[in-house]
Amino acid sequence: MFITNVQVVADQIAMSFPTDFGHTYRIEWKPVTGSTNTWNTLTNFGLILSPGSRTATDSLSNTQRFYRLRRD
Repeated sequence: MFITNVQVVADQIAMSFPTDFGHTYRIEWKPVTGSTNTWNTLTNFGLILSPGSRTATDSLSNTQRFYRLRRD
């Protein structure tokens, strides 16, 4: 699974991705700069009971970030 659409909406970044039944999903982030390799949870979607598309948002006022999508 991967993020399929990224948009800037007002003062936020919106990241969309497809989901499958029976899995959990979360968007994680870490700073672009810095020596840490720790990923932080931005949004946790929990167990998906209805497949489709989900969207996570983050403020553009934050420092530069890397994002990743995790499926369990």
